[in-house]
Amino acid sequence: MRANSLAAIIGLIGATACASPNVIGPREATGVALMQPEGVRVGRARVVSEPVRPLVPVRVEIEDGAVAIRFAHPSAGGAVAHIDPDSLAETMPEEKAASEPPAAPSTRAVRAVFPGGRFIECYRSGSLENGYRLMAQEWTGDGSRIGGPVPISPPEADVVASPQLVSVNDHRAVAIYVASTGEHFELRAVSLDAQ
Repeated sequence: MRANSLAAIIGLIGATACASPNVIGPREATGVALMQPEGVRVGRARVVSEPVRPLVPVRVEIEDGAVAIRFAHPSAGGAVAHIDPDSLAETMPEEKAASEPPAAPSTRAVRAVFPGGRFIECYRSGSLENGYRLMAQEWTGDGSRIGGPVPISPPEADVVASPQLVSVNDHRAVAIYVASTGEHFELRAVSLDAQ
């Protein structure tokens, strides 16, 4: 009988220990490297400016270490914004600039190429009825896929045209695109890391 009581106590201690919040289970372990999926990793994202004119082409380039974005507002005309390529934070106040005339939006895929020939390609996926999302796919220099396509625009944003994509170092690119959220058009930025 004593053996049965001892076994019951040990069983109760074991059950209590497993349910105790102070016991670290396998999902709560720290310092464990988890497997990451291959392919593009989506980093920071932010709205750069709103509202914007969706039919005025957006132009992107690197200026003095910042991503310079040229676009247009509906009533204020052309503008240029400068953002940090890592944090996507504004590096200086938005300035007025000359605006390009409206044009038909491009829908072709765009890419940012890295050393060794690897590249990230961005393209729109969806339909006119259901809206468009922006997708990213990483490729090797010989044309093999790395991982699968990854959505990089939020589900509620309907992407108007192909993004502008610029490489900022040997593994990171920044995608700039215009999307509608139902009320107005926004200029958005998202950082993408290649593996």
